[in-house]
Order: sequence, then C-alpha cells, then structure tokens
Amino acid sequence: MVGALLEEFRPDSVLTFGPEGMTGHPDHKAVHAWAKTALQRTSPKADLYCATNTPDWAAEVLPLSVGLDIFFEPDTPPVTPRSELSFEYVIPSDILELKWQALLAQRSQTERLIEALGADVLKSFNATEPFVRLEI
Repeated sequence: MVGALLEEFRPDSVLTFGPEGMTGHPDHKAVHAWAKTALQRTSPKADLYCATNTPDWAAEVLPLSVGLDIFFEPDTPPVTPRSELSFEYVIPSDILELKWQALLAQRSQTERLIEALGADVLKSFNATEPFVRLEI
C-alpha cells in the first residue's frame, strides 16, 4: 500500500517516524520501516525525513511526562540539536486545529495527557514538528 502510493505520487520527500518510532511504540516503528522500504524500492532518489524533538522541547516536556508511561523504550523520544535539524515546521493555526482534533480522536492516547498537562499545554507541545534527514 505505501509503495503503491509512492509510485502514484512520486514524492521528492517523505516525512515519517524515525526508526525508534518517536515513543518506541511498535506500530510507529513499523510505519518507519514501511516508509523506508517503500521509498528504497520506488523512489530511491527521494529524501526521507524523520520526526525528532529539540533539546528545549525535551527540557520542557520530559519532566512533565514522568510517571505517565508514554515512552515504551529508553532513548525515546529522539532529541536532535537545532544545528542538526533539516527543518522545523511551525504548524499554521488552521492546520494545528486539524491536528488537535485528530489527537483528540485518539482518546486512549491523549486523555491522560490532557488530564495531567492540560489541553493548552499539550496543544502547544504539538505546534511545531522538527525533522532530520535520514540516509537511505
């Protein structure tokens, strides 16, 4: 399926989770593997960009996440110095609202975070998306 989409659209870039799956979640790791394999097979000249976090984000968010069990493995989430980022996407307010609605639809994944941190805090933590290019 992923390969078919890449063959149809022939992107020059693909954005996905990194190999660690952001939180270490096995489904996220699988998405990375699917995207990378499909890209290698169908569009080897395209760039693969993986989601990461900045040190300032980690300094603010990680202390608040202690005890919430949102990371499945050590060394997650990934943190990349700003000087090593390929780019950081600042999400426009209308798109951020769509992202927020999608996150709210995943109640099993967000309900405890909203209760613990508050909706405004969680929304602000999702307002940017940094990426780093991965060699394939």
